Amino acid sequence: MTDFDDEMMEQLASCGLLEEVASLYVAEAAMLLARIHAACVARDAAALGRAAHALKGASGSVGARRVMLLSAEVERAVKTGREDEAFDGTEGLEAALGVAMRSLARHA
Repeated sequence: MTDFDDEMMEQLASCGLLEEVASLYVAEAAMLLARIHAACVARDAAALGRAAHALKGASGSVGARRVMLLSAEVERAVKTGREDEAFDGTEGLEAALGVAMRSLARHA
């Protein structure tokens, strides 16, 4: 799986929206990453699930496939009571989010 939906990125670029959307995503993702960190430190699974859900939606809107998939996995782990798995899953999610944010920051 690629990190991004190339077709969506092309559509955003052709409409002249890529710069604006990329800028908004980078800001939103940074805020959500801070919430994920805080939830992990506090071992607050509910807060982690909410942040992962929000990140899943934001990532879907810009075609950040890998982040969307990993966010969904963390959210699903929380919802099914697999809290340790959810907290463990944040490492991969953070790494994928870093890649996505750096990539989109070039367009912002």
